Amino acid sequence: MKKKQESVLFRLGWAIIIFLISSIITAVTANLTFLIHSFGVLPRTALYFLKSLLFFTAVLLAQKKNTSGYLYWMFVASSFIIDMTVFINGLKLIPLRFPFATLFSLFGIFIAHLYVNKRKWLLLACISFLSFTFLSHYFFVPAIIRYMEKKEGKGIKYLSPMQTGKLFTVDSTSIYLGDTLKGKCILIEYYFVGCPPCERKMRYLKKIKNDINTNEFEIILICSGEITPFNIFKEDALKHKEFTFSFFYDRFNIKESFMPGKEYPHEIIVDKKGKVHSYKIGFNNETANFYLSENYQTIRSILDN
Repeated sequence: MKKKQESVLFRLGWAIIIFLISSIITAVTANLTFLIHSFGVLPRTALYFLKSLLFFTAVLLAQKKNTSGYLYWMFVASSFIIDMTVFINGLKLIPLRFPFATLFSLFGIFIAHLYVNKRKWLLLACISFLSFTFLSHYFFVPAIIRYMEKKEGKGIKYLSPMQTGKLFTVDSTSIYLGDTLKGKCILIEYYFVGCPPCERKMRYLKKIKNDINTNEFEIILICSGEITPFNIFKEDALKHKEFTFSFFYDRFNIKESFMPGKEYPHEIIVDKKGKVHSYKIGFNNETANFYLSENYQTIRSILDN
């Protein structure tokens, strides 16, 4: 009886340890995925793939002789619990972070289970996983990101609340945003200096401006005064003199009154009357071609009407 109790306690203790280990792995890989992707080092799908490999390796390392099935369920539970924290502090990451990214964790756990117990199905599972990763990179992830971007922009119709907001040029001259919008189609980009996706997006903005070369279209970049000091903004703007953009500084954080949130870059496209035709948050290399085609269509439609 005593040995049986010790066995139960051992299994319970081992289950708690495995759960803690898997939870830590999930939390670390989720945050590393976001951090590395934000610097543009690897595509998002490649990082999800690495996440699945980490889970695969973790399960193998945790495998013990005569360990029952609870081992795998502990990893499954932790992958769900950690990713489901988006319901508390990151609803904007649904459905990309959860449930989509969670599928990669589950694939890693499942393949590790087959490797240990049922190797005859291992090759088929690996081929299925690689196919899923390929489709994710070229189809699923771009489609999900585009869906999330469109969802963010719903309900925003006019720029009028911001037009009386005061901005500043690189030489500290004050100007009202509304004065820059009269009679033009405008792409307004909110950014801050040192923002990796903002920097990656810059060359696409330059391409749009070069391809739609008309005085009726303009690109305005507005730097967050809440994040970037004015001297840093000025130095950075002067470095981009070759870009035919207008650079302004949002010293009084007028963005918050219209587009609350800390995500950058923020982009809106407005027509000559200040009506918002497009609203996008963030920038992803995976959707760059979609971004260009949609913006070309939106801007040309405004200019033709």
